Amino acid sequence: MLPVAGGLYISRAVAKTLRETVGREPVLVVGDAGAGKSAVIQDLASARLGDEEVIVLRASDVAGTNRLVTNAPLQEVLRAWAGPPGLLVIDGVDALRGSEDREYLSSIVAGLAGTRWQVVASARSFDTRNSQPLQRAFAGEPVSMEGSMVDPQLSAVRHLLVADLSDDDLNQVIVAPMPVAEVLAEAAPDLRKLLRNPFNLRLAATLAGQMTAGQHAELVSVRSRVELLGHYWTWRIRNQDKTARDALLKRLASSMLTNRRLQTTEEEPTVRETDSVALESLLSQSVLSALDGPIPGVGRVLAFSHNILFDYATAIYVLYHPLDATGLVKSLDADPILPLVARPSFDLLVDLLWQARATGGFWPVAFSVAGSEHVLASLAVASRVVNLAHDPNDLLELASNGHGSSGSNEHLPRQRFTRQVIGAIRARAVVPDLTTAMLPLATLAKQLAENAEASFEDAALATDLLIALHFRAPVSAKEPDAAGIAERAAAIAMLLDAAPSDPARRERMAGLLVRQAVAVVGISSEVRAAMHRLLNSDAALAQWGGTVLTWFPEAVAPAMAHDPDLARRLAVISMTFEETRDEDVAFGGGSVLPLRESRKQQSQHAAWRLGEEFPKICADDIVTATDIICEVLGAADSADDPEMWPMFAHGVTGWLEHGYGFGVDFHSQDNEQKMLSALADALVEQEIEAAQPVVTLLVDKVHNTGVWAALMESPRQPAALCRALFPAFESGSLLTHPDTFSQAATLLKAAATEGTVPHQDLEAVVGEALKLVDQNGRSEYVKDVLVGCLDVDAITDESIAAHRASVGEKAPDIPAPPSMITQALPYSPIDHLLEGGVTVGPQVAAAARDLHTALDKLDDNEASDPDAIAQLVDMFALAHDVFAAAETTPSQIQYLLVDAARRLARAKDITPEHVRGPLVIKVLAEAAGCSDAGTFLS
Repeated sequence: MLPVAGGLYISRAVAKTLRETVGREPVLVVGDAGAGKSAVIQDLASARLGDEEVIVLRASDVAGTNRLVTNAPLQEVLRAWAGPPGLLVIDGVDALRGSEDREYLSSIVAGLAGTRWQVVASARSFDTRNSQPLQRAFAGEPVSMEGSMVDPQLSAVRHLLVADLSDDDLNQVIVAPMPVAEVLAEAAPDLRKLLRNPFNLRLAATLAGQMTAGQHAELVSVRSRVELLGHYWTWRIRNQDKTARDALLKRLASSMLTNRRLQTTEEEPTVRETDSVALESLLSQSVLSALDGPIPGVGRVLAFSHNILFDYATAIYVLYHPLDATGLVKSLDADPILPLVARPSFDLLVDLLWQARATGGFWPVAFSVAGSEHVLASLAVASRVVNLAHDPNDLLELASNGHGSSGSNEHLPRQRFTRQVIGAIRARAVVPDLTTAMLPLATLAKQLAENAEASFEDAALATDLLIALHFRAPVSAKEPDAAGIAERAAAIAMLLDAAPSDPARRERMAGLLVRQAVAVVGISSEVRAAMHRLLNSDAALAQWGGTVLTWFPEAVAPAMAHDPDLARRLAVISMTFEETRDEDVAFGGGSVLPLRESRKQQSQHAAWRLGEEFPKICADDIVTATDIICEVLGAADSADDPEMWPMFAHGVTGWLEHGYGFGVDFHSQDNEQKMLSALADALVEQEIEAAQPVVTLLVDKVHNTGVWAALMESPRQPAALCRALFPAFESGSLLTHPDTFSQAATLLKAAATEGTVPHQDLEAVVGEALKLVDQNGRSEYVKDVLVGCLDVDAITDESIAAHRASVGEKAPDIPAPPSMITQALPYSPIDHLLEGGVTVGPQVAAAARDLHTALDKLDDNEASDPDAIAQLVDMFALAHDVFAAAETTPSQIQYLLVDAARRLARAKDITPEHVRGPLVIKVLAEAAGCSDAGTFLS
């Protein structure tokens, strides 16, 4: 009911919802202070009164020293009272400031479960969120799913949220000629939002009824509840007999706070005989209310007419010490649980002090509390400050005197307070919305970062603050100009620059910062420049290793559009960093189950992450992705004769490494293979013009045949990949080199089958390849395979057509690509040779191992497994080419080739007409005519 002529009742939708709620379970009506909870449950009581028995009690009637006197506990009295369904309303549970009283009240609710009595109580949202007894007593699902009537933090409580009034509510009922309507019409958005709260609206209506023009101007400039309360106190309480009224209110508030009750008896020493005039005037103005005690007419009980008035009185009369910044700490020393029993008063006190911060009213008190042992009080202050800060420089006092704690393990009070501010940010229940505080918090992070070089503590605080902000409000590339983003990025850049000053101590910090940098590297030139400088800090990177490397791959893609060189550097070091330390470092987990990993594993994880990120990197910038591959994997094992395997494309020339390279060992799960597979998949999606710079880079810089082989290994679209890579095929080297022959031939055959490349062009590259076969001493079998890859009906070149005709109706199959075994291997002749000090090239050794493995799978008879025979055929031909290309091959290894020919000659499917038949005969004939024939191998 508003204090206007004739009174004014505002109908609430939430009251209608409560009236229409079915079921008899207990319901807790919650909401912020002054939201109108009491009115809503009184509406329910009135609606039920005609149909059932209704009992309305204040919480103080149920628990506390002034509770109703009954012969038995209240729940037993009510259980024994037989009759139809009844309603028990308990208003103002937040008035019970003692935990024991709330526990007792909760036991009453539990004791009435299943009886005819439905319990409906009201309590502030804050008290409910922080009271396990209340949550247990009213456990269940929310009454309504309507968003405006549910507190998300009370999802396990059967509750109904009373929110503030809506603009429609105000516009419909606050109309001229009401004096408050004029105030509302002139109200700025902040004041209008403030007046949606029924208690605030009631105060404004009270003040608007009797105001001067100057007071009207002051009222419409109000922006906070403490300002509104301040005007109310000045114009309605302190407007006369100020000293007497202040003294009385101070004693009343102190008594109530000490006794943990929002009521006190009208007696000495709280109420003195000289207080008569002040007391009656405060009662007449509805600042206070008076009730009879248990015996009517004997010993009145006094209370504030609203709990918020008590909270404000406690803040200004009990907690505030105008001449002593340490006064609040002294009060806490005397009563350490004040932050729990008087939390609303703490919030109002902080609001009042915050308003006076320009005149030194806030920070001395805040730092005094932060430097004390009263952590709960300091947390209460810190959490409230986050909700109040809105100007960029509001929090810069927390970054002053940036020299840390002078080497001590104790933090300065400002640093302790800053840590508590960071804790408040992380808790959504404490700071539901960071929007207004984002810029001052980001500005604080930047200022702390400026202290980072001189103060490790401030550097750590800045890092923690940035992490907390990212947790609550992640940076989005879609909103690069959002409030605080520039300041956060600047802070990250400064902290990255400061981290190498003490690499060992700041290692964990560096890892956290690089992870933060990932979010802003695409939108901040400062961060990109800092990352470049970080990559130049060899000593720091050597210390940090995988701690920072782990996050580099995620920064590659966002950096690429703005700084391809940075993207390349980040990717390259992720793959090439050599970690030699085996020491353990923290991997994750908690104090109960901490997880560890070695430095080497940590470093390897970075390479794995790059492999996982590479498809996105290729999709964003395929040229930079190719450049990364060239730098990481392009170098060859040897460059003995670049003329032997020439490469050229689009005006650049290159070469493949000499001999049987085996380059890198590529398996389907290897990081390198994932990178190359990602590049191949991206390459086939490019138009020919877009693919040209990629092929040009590969031809110019990749000499490692293992890289080319892996790039062409099992692509999703082999014909399309052949089309994209075709300029690199034109020299014939990829089609004839032992390391790339199988993969390139597979692409060639797919292109011929699907027609993705003009057949005459395919014939031209095969012609070049045939020349290289002769030039480099490769076998006729390679020629047969390549010619067989072409479409026999589409061949126009006469010499190739003749060669194809000589191969026969069925061309030889493309052999499986060579592989290097890198895990535990069975003993083979190569091991015996190596143990004896014989020098064997890696290509020969690999081919010998593969051939020996294939021989081991065969029984020495004609009925061997066809698949084993087919594998031996492939390994036999491959080994022959490798051994022939080698400068020298020991007799023991040559014997493997002879043994393979012997076994193949005994296989019924290997006849002189077989594609490998002539080679088997050739090897056996050469062995029979060898000068070493008939001697023992040793």
